[in-house]
Amino acid sequence: MSNANDLELYLQFFKGREDYFAQQGEDWYFPVKKALDEFYVRRHLERDL
Repeated sequence: MSNANDLELYLQFFKGREDYFAQQGEDWYFPVKKALDEFYVRRHLERDL
């Protein structure tokens, strides 16, 4: 699993809106009204999202 430095690096690369991020559904993406943070990046990388 990625360490904290890797997660911070991902967050620097994937900048966009500070108040929303996109979450992937089965056939679509939908907005999540939260800031993208290390928690969500870690879950995504672990394929739990």
